[in-house]
Amino acid sequence: MIDIDKLLIEVRNYFVEYLPDYLTYHNWAHTLSVYRNVQHIGRKEKLSENKIYLLKIAALFHDIAYLEEKANHEEHSCVIMEKWLKKYNLPSSDLNAIKGMILATMIPQSPQNLSENVIADADLLYLGTTKYIEVSEKLYQEFYHYNSDWNAKKWKEIQINFISSHHYHTAFCKRYYEWKKQHNLKKVINGI
Repeated sequence: MIDIDKLLIEVRNYFVEYLPDYLTYHNWAHTLSVYRNVQHIGRKEKLSENKIYLLKIAALFHDIAYLEEKANHEEHSCVIMEKWLKKYNLPSSDLNAIKGMILATMIPQSPQNLSENVIADADLLYLGTTKYIEVSEKLYQEFYHYNSDWNAKKWKEIQINFISSHHYHTAFCKRYYEWKKQHNLKKVINGI
């Protein structure tokens, strides 16, 4: 077994060393949030501790390739994860499960099992929280770096389309976060 606390520090240090300033959303704070969210949602969904252990690993690596490139970052994150964890001799079944979890965060999301549902929801949980506006602004700043022709009107349109097409996958998130996500969607539509 991997010492998760040690791995968390290793990954955090990697983010500290290599994070570009313009990544205001895909950064350590987001990774740590997903790491915490997978544990919370995983326990609410009654996943085994072993599945939560694998989810924690997947959460730490799900966006790590974003530090280098935006396109296909989930696939590249899987490659980084495999190289990083090679020294731990994880069974191939665990590595494949972690890869599936990382790929489940790719937009549009299409998770294939409960663990993948958990990480998909953990990654976009902010849509159904009181932190939506704050997190959305950080995402806008980051995307503006790549698309400086975007303005507030274009971002509003993107957010309305994204939130409208998004759905949570776990029973827990459907029950406790969907209503707030709909409230946040109304706020975006009304320009609040």
